[in-house]
Amino acid sequence: MTKEQIGYIINNQALVYYEAKRYLRMYNDYSELVSIGMYGLVKAAINFDPSRNINFFYCAKKYIETELLSNIVRMTKKENKNIILLIKCKKEKIKSERKKINYGI
Repeated sequence: MTKEQIGYIINNQALVYYEAKRYLRMYNDYSELVSIGMYGLVKAAINFDPSRNINFFYCAKKYIETELLSNIVRMTKKENKNIILLIKCKKEKIKSERKKINYGI
């Protein structure tokens, strides 16, 4: 990384914290959101091209938002699968207990 890229990252860390707070309603782990946002900020610093006449702030904001949203979707899908598996296990347990009661086991 160049000094310029490191400067972009250091100067725009507050943006990551702001965006993480915005998405806190969707996913409750603030530290996880901040680390995902920092990853987006680093990606923005690496891919930023000053010759395109775009302010780095706006470029970074898009990268951070995209990274946060894609990871939130992935994490909630994983959590939903775990919840569905728990529900299925509980239903199977209830069915097996009913069989025991019905057959006097």
